Amino acid sequence: LLYTSKEKIVHAGDVPPHVEVSEKHEGSNYCVMAAVAGPQDTSIVELAALVSRVEGGDLHLLHVIELPETASLDSVSYGRVSQERKTLSKAKRLAGDMRAHVHTQIVVSHKPSEAIIEEAKEIGASVIFMGWRGRHGPEMLMGSNIDKVVQNAPCDVVIYKSKAMPEEVNRIMVVVTGEGNETYATGMAILLAKRYKAAITLHGACDRECERDRLGQILDRLCQICETHSVAHERKLDSSKNMDGAILATASSHDIVIIGAADEARLMQFVFGSLQNRLAERIEKPFIIVQKVKLSLSPAVETPQSASRTLL
Repeated sequence: LLYTSKEKIVHAGDVPPHVEVSEKHEGSNYCVMAAVAGPQDTSIVELAALVSRVEGGDLHLLHVIELPETASLDSVSYGRVSQERKTLSKAKRLAGDMRAHVHTQIVVSHKPSEAIIEEAKEIGASVIFMGWRGRHGPEMLMGSNIDKVVQNAPCDVVIYKSKAMPEEVNRIMVVVTGEGNETYATGMAILLAKRYKAAITLHGACDRECERDRLGQILDRLCQICETHSVAHERKLDSSKNMDGAILATASSHDIVIIGAADEARLMQFVFGSLQNRLAERIEKPFIIVQKVKLSLSPAVETPQSASRTLL
């Protein structure tokens, strides 16, 4: 069964005492959706709440309870639902303290990635926030659920490497490689810079000297954006055969690192681009990858609908 706006699978009688039926999303012009895996995702909730507040939109907190393919979606225990409800309630209070307009939802599914995508479509999400806690296998850096969401999301995607946000954020680094999404990454950095009264370093990095001029023009444009928003910033341009090493050296003196996904990433074996994935694995501090949704001119490929049950 699939929850849609035309039908409600869970009725009051199906829900244990003191567990509320799902909050309906009223649909504002801008909707931020954050996939909350557990209590450790406070930084994701804070970042998503900040974006929703700045954009004047709603924040939709989603938790997906994954069951084995062989298990019935009705087999989830009331105890587990109640526990996950407590986790979402804490996340909602945290976002509410940041003056975000919050909705919460719990979905039971055999395939979390498909449940997240379907929920994003259902509520008209503008951006999906997800957390990542490390490599899951040799063939997929981010983990199967994140990989599939990134490749099939109907909206922008922000992946946050789950390191606790430091109490003080003084320096934010934006990695600029000319591969795409630099403006989006800079916009995210500006939001955080205003939130923490921090300065931004726009670090251009290339491994070929012939790319310097083009990268320099991109950096100049991004500097103008920072100036427009009155955010302190500096410009740095490196051309080195060891591009990873140059980026990591600069990252070591910054509190948060942000990079845009490569434009061609969806056509590669890497969900965001090879450089982005290498940095995600090696940088041991808050690391954010942003991807702007691309409008395709080719016919849309129908993604299979997930069997999901909405609980709250």
